[in-house]
Amino acid sequence: MVMFVTEVGSAAERWLRKGNLWAVPYYKENLGSGSSMSVLIRNPQDSGKYIIVTVVDAGSDGKAKLLIHLDPSISSDGTPISPISLKRPVELTPTFEAYADPSFTPGQDTIPLVIPGGRGVKSVGSREGFRSFVLLEEGQEIIVELYNRDTDPGDASLYLEIYEETVGR
Repeated sequence: MVMFVTEVGSAAERWLRKGNLWAVPYYKENLGSGSSMSVLIRNPQDSGKYIIVTVVDAGSDGKAKLLIHLDPSISSDGTPISPISLKRPVELTPTFEAYADPSFTPGQDTIPLVIPGGRGVKSVGSREGFRSFVLLEEGQEIIVELYNRDTDPGDASLYLEIYEETVGR
């Protein structure tokens, strides 16, 4: 079951103090027109943790589309991404797995968001974010994808913040 949470209060500060708040950044130069980049987040089976995606932020030089795939079918994981602990100094290692550009087929549950933008004197690039939390139970995964809709290649980025909570707390 994928669950959404919209009210948090100062939860992020508590998570950061515990050392369980992680950043997963992914940047691509010259993402081709009609091309996409994506990040897979997986909560391993029997991890003993809930994985909560707390921030999804996407940026693009031009027009793009942000897609959040809640039930993808994964055929290949892609390239591992090392999550960055937001608590310094680093005290823990993450339980979840992160990968860049996995091979996948979207499922039925995809949330699409438009990233307006474009080039010219008054308009260069844009950003979009997802303003809700996604909770992944053990054995679940999510893919966040940015698709370049612009006619030109451009730089693009995805940034996720992820919190881990022990099951049963």
